[in-house]
Amino acid sequence: MASTSSGKKPTYIEAFLQWGFTSIVDKNIEKPQKKERILKSSRMDSTGNIQKANESCLQASYKIAYRIARNKKPHTIGEDLIKPCLLDAVALVIGEQHVAKIKQISLSNTTIQSRICEMSADILATVISEIKESPMFALQLDESTDVASCSQLLVFTRYIKDDDVKEEYLFCKSLPTTTRGEDVFQTLKEFIEENGLDWLKLIGTCTDGAPSMMGIRSGFQALVKQVAPQVFGYHCLIHRYALAVKTLPPDLLSTLSDIVKIVNHIRGSATNSRLFKVLCDEVGATFNALLYHTEDKIASFLRKLELYQCRVQAGDVSMFTQLSEQLVNNKQEKITFENSVVQHLTAVIDSLQQYFPNMDSRESYSWILRPFSTCVDIFKDEDVSAKVEFLGLRENNSLKVDFQNDKLSTFWRKAAAEYPIIADRALKMLIPFATTYRCETGFSTLVTLKTKARNRLNVEHDMRCALSETEPNIVKLANAKQFQPSH
Repeated sequence: MASTSSGKKPTYIEAFLQWGFTSIVDKNIEKPQKKERILKSSRMDSTGNIQKANESCLQASYKIAYRIARNKKPHTIGEDLIKPCLLDAVALVIGEQHVAKIKQISLSNTTIQSRICEMSADILATVISEIKESPMFALQLDESTDVASCSQLLVFTRYIKDDDVKEEYLFCKSLPTTTRGEDVFQTLKEFIEENGLDWLKLIGTCTDGAPSMMGIRSGFQALVKQVAPQVFGYHCLIHRYALAVKTLPPDLLSTLSDIVKIVNHIRGSATNSRLFKVLCDEVGATFNALLYHTEDKIASFLRKLELYQCRVQAGDVSMFTQLSEQLVNNKQEKITFENSVVQHLTAVIDSLQQYFPNMDSRESYSWILRPFSTCVDIFKDEDVSAKVEFLGLRENNSLKVDFQNDKLSTFWRKAAAEYPIIADRALKMLIPFATTYRCETGFSTLVTLKTKARNRLNVEHDMRCALSETEPNIVKLANAKQFQPSH
């Protein structure tokens, strides 16, 4: 291409003219420069207001998607309900001239799904980073079947963050074929290795008592032990308790079944509950509501059962106040009842001792709960390092104040700076889960999310946004994404 007479590089118009393209020398010749100017003007004006408005719309889209996930609502609710409500409210309260801004917020079904997936990935990255920084972590996991007959494995974790212990949702993954211990273990193994977590930091796993979980040879707990021998396997305390007390003799079991039916009938209806309250108030009953109750102090409960057993064997049923009044004039029924109660209490005590075999050894860990009132002799003389640290801790007035004001886990986390040996032992007892209660609540969320109308939903990302204590970094996500207005 020839240069102009002045020696300067020819413009686009001059170049086209030199090659003879005179018919297209008009308003759109310098397209690259024009396109760049249009792009700049569309992104911001001299004050940057357009760019800020775009970023605000993008962040609003993320925040609304996050609220949809937290409240376990369908993704279509954004475009079908939330956006029309926003447009109506803005038009009526602020003015029609501001409606155009709200229309730019993208809330379509696919957009909401995409936002939830991105926020889920951000939350997971944060949680994984925190677990890697923690010196130890524990897991609780359980498996259940959803409405589409898919087996879902739900896992929660507990780890140390700063000076506190944090519980977090970890993942929910489907088990495509069988639900053997090997399948559960392989799913967990893939997740741990994919995210670079350290098996050596895992100190405890809590599951239910199913053979696939607790089997001696091929159960999940046994397979975990093979790759991480230091892990303690726990059978959920609530499940153990439920199994232990299911030992009623036939006659009492029949009576209890009738009672359970009555309770379910009353509790299953708000109207029945209100009528039951009115009835109780009319007859002057001490209580006017039916409550669920789970005894969590197993040792105390066991001692009470043993006391009741001794008293009933001695012919004293006064602890059953109303029943003793009914039996006072019927000696034969009283004897029959006493025999049934003694039989039942004996079975329950034996069952509790079977499911909780180490109740007497709990005193060996009393120093964790009461470090300033427990005798130092609880540590053996051979355990010199731990005993020396415990003696020092008992005389530390600063930590005494922390013990009174902080949570137990926070106290031991602070003590780790000066007394690492005993603090490490204490935290390894406090961090593992004793129950699978978080999984049970998680399955309730799963039932809400995955319904017959949404039976093809991949629930992992929605579950994470709904259950995780960690919030996504919406500003970071919005800044990393190009703004696309709603059409």
